[in-house]
Amino acid sequence: MRNRLQVIGMASFCLIWACNRPVSRFVVSQEKLEAPSTVKFVNQSEKAETFLWDFGDGSTSDDINPTHRYVQSGSYMITLNAINGKKTRKSEQMIEIEKPTGSLVEIQTSFGNMLVKLYDETPLHQENLIKLSDEGFFDDLL
Repeated sequence: MRNRLQVIGMASFCLIWACNRPVSRFVVSQEKLEAPSTVKFVNQSEKAETFLWDFGDGSTSDDINPTHRYVQSGSYMITLNAINGKKTRKSEQMIEIEKPTGSLVEIQTSFGNMLVKLYDETPLHQENLIKLSDEGFFDDLL
């Protein structure tokens, strides 16, 4: 009878221990990702107190549902560690950031910064465009 109680007690301990382990899971909110792209990560983890994200480009976060900006195209392995006390569970997902379809140029002016997307049809007088933007005369789409 004593051996039987030890087995039951041990099974209860294992069951309680397993129930407290966190579950790590997340999804990426966007389907098509093109550089530069701000990506929202939706945390679906369970039984976790804290989180540690690795975005695959050297950046990390401890937010529950972080956003992260990828400025370069490429493959990135996203890692989420869900932590509950001393217990940690990890999930990973690879995302692809595609090359941009146009050429992006950031123009810094005294009125603020703007991101301009240049196409083959963009006028060849880019210097004049930058000057007009800097002087506040141009505030529309190209």
